[in-house]
Amino acid sequence: QRKRRRRITDTCQLVNHSGRILKISSSSQIYVDRKHQVLYCAIPKAACSSWKVALAQLTGKFNRSDHRQTLYVHDDAFMASIGLHQLRSFSRMSIEEIIKSYRKFIVVRHPFERLVSAFVDKFEKYNKWTQHFHHKFGRQIMHKYRQNATKLDLETGRNVTFQEFVRLITDSEVERGFRINEHWESFQNLCLPCAIPYDFVVDYDTIEEDNRNLLRGIFMVDDPEKFFPHQNANPGSAELRTLQYMRTLSESSIQRLITTYNTDFTMFNYSWPR
Repeated sequence: QRKRRRRITDTCQLVNHSGRILKISSSSQIYVDRKHQVLYCAIPKAACSSWKVALAQLTGKFNRSDHRQTLYVHDDAFMASIGLHQLRSFSRMSIEEIIKSYRKFIVVRHPFERLVSAFVDKFEKYNKWTQHFHHKFGRQIMHKYRQNATKLDLETGRNVTFQEFVRLITDSEVERGFRINEHWESFQNLCLPCAIPYDFVVDYDTIEEDNRNLLRGIFMVDDPEKFFPHQNANPGSAELRTLQYMRTLSESSIQRLITTYNTDFTMFNYSWPR
């Protein structure tokens, strides 16, 4: 952990991080657990749902076995009702005090593995939870980048390719609000690690060990598997899938992606190829 924290500090010295409180006050991904005096930044596609469920369970006001409740963890009003508030809901003075005195943690994942996971989850599926992505981003992609797009393509925004998706998010001529979403926004912009000195960094590559250490060290949990049951999934499957999607991109597209997520790569010691 000391090495991970040091790398964040070193990287922050190289980047501009002005407007500290202003940025913190606008972040919607940072949660405060007042019972345990812990702050957590929830990065989508980096064990975000699992950790929200675990934090809800730790409040003692949440029933993990009720599958309906597991959906509620993405409802900020529900989370606040069980004592898990967004940091931005506090006054400026309280925010300063929380950052100074609470223990703080973040869960990170290889930027490209997370990007592919977001694309598969939000663009290769079509349901009531993904309609927003097809309508806002998919239709825009069809209009801007797809030659000979059909009327159905333009109306629905479905069947976006990974190449087209990457083209949008790396297109600097498109306003950020029309190409960026929290599911693929950078860690730096979501969690503000140059403004918030995180005490514990969970890396998705070592997540089982890191989760155990975090639950025991910060939450004083004797049985971590109660909150994160052992997973039998092949840890290499996500890495292989990422490689398959990245192979569909041109070298110039990959370089634009590396530039887009350069600070995340440096700050959390990731590389490409892995």
